[in-house]
Amino acid sequence: MAIWDGTSGTAVDPENIISGAPKCPECSFFLVSDQEHFSYVCRKCGAIYDRDTLIRTGSFAAGKGTEVPESYIPFKISRGEAIGIFTEHCRSLGGLPKIYGSAKTLSDMTGAYVPFWLVSSEVEVNAKGIGFKGKQTNTFYNSNPAEDGVVRQEAYGTAKFRLKDIPFDGEKSIPDRIMASSEPFDLSELKEYSPDELKDIPAQKYDVVPVDMTDVIYRRLDKYAMQVISKVDFGFEQFIPYQDQCLTSYRNISVRYVLLPVWILTLEYDGIRYTYIINGQTGKLSGDFPESKQERSEQKERRSAQNALKRDLIIRILMVLVPWIIILVIIGIIGPENITMFFGYHPLEFILALVSAILAGVLIFHFAPKLFLKKTRKDYKNYYESMKKPVPASEPDAGVYFDTGFPLTAYETGSNFNALETGWKYRETTLSDIIKNIEAPEED
Repeated sequence: MAIWDGTSGTAVDPENIISGAPKCPECSFFLVSDQEHFSYVCRKCGAIYDRDTLIRTGSFAAGKGTEVPESYIPFKISRGEAIGIFTEHCRSLGGLPKIYGSAKTLSDMTGAYVPFWLVSSEVEVNAKGIGFKGKQTNTFYNSNPAEDGVVRQEAYGTAKFRLKDIPFDGEKSIPDRIMASSEPFDLSELKEYSPDELKDIPAQKYDVVPVDMTDVIYRRLDKYAMQVISKVDFGFEQFIPYQDQCLTSYRNISVRYVLLPVWILTLEYDGIRYTYIINGQTGKLSGDFPESKQERSEQKERRSAQNALKRDLIIRILMVLVPWIIILVIIGIIGPENITMFFGYHPLEFILALVSAILAGVLIFHFAPKLFLKKTRKDYKNYYESMKKPVPASEPDAGVYFDTGFPLTAYETGSNFNALETGWKYRETTLSDIIKNIEAPEED
């Protein structure tokens, strides 16, 4: 999917493009304006140009042409091992339909060298966000001490880095999400392409080129750019960028055409087609599974826990309202004048009745909710326990594709994104910390 297909925030109506857009200096085809990334893209040759200067900043075309792959990674996982990985995972889920364990289904496990485009790009992010603590004496910004003692201030910074060899599959038949979830591949094991080496397992031909999937490429590049910038603190104890106010641009975009090994299994159950990918190098499995008996049981437990919490809430409300309703009803039945008369004739009995009512109120309003709170906490615990589910395979974080061989530049700026003379600047010793933070898993 490309930025001119009309499905992204950067799309431009082709008719408007043709009427006023400049032409590609290389092939004379009309250029498409990518407003979000400050560039023009040629729909024909894939060249990318700066929107203001028309200086070429990269290309979505493979460097050595697109007829023959540049390189490939050999299979490390055999077909038998792939079947074993799939079978073991199905067994761990428990209660899957019988089709998942049938010999006929497993016999359809097929190996293939799938076409991938490896995209690399230099990235510049001009970030605006909130800095916490750290530089409280900096008068360039308006510091706002909060009630909790934490100083928050608007902060700006720029970071330049490079993302290297991000894979995008060139085949439409397999969903991008499932294919990306089978990553990463160890690209250090790429070998020069040789048809003789690929005789046993077929190599598939791409049916989509990078220039026709610019929206997919930019979406993932933008995601990784924000992951990196969120780990650069710009001298604060913590820096949180405004994602919708960060300006990201890319330069020297390049593409390589390679073949990567995967095992593919496709089956149909209950009218739904399921596709599973096993990384032929690492054995990582990705794909969606239908609900197992265990999951259906867990859903029932979640509904039961939710109903228990609703009952708890209703009972707690009644504990507060009912005593007041009873008191008002009694007063209404007896009448205020009769209560005054009773106090005049029987003061001792009235005082005893009042003290008893107060004690009963304390019991109802204070102790009963505390006793009931124990049950509520147990219900909450059961509910949150029922919500825990295994995390499905997902695409790798930016740390996998962060180019450590490219010099990282990061510095604090003003609102115009010009570097501050006395502002924070990146130190070489912080690079490992940034990469470590990117690769660190998010905690619940």
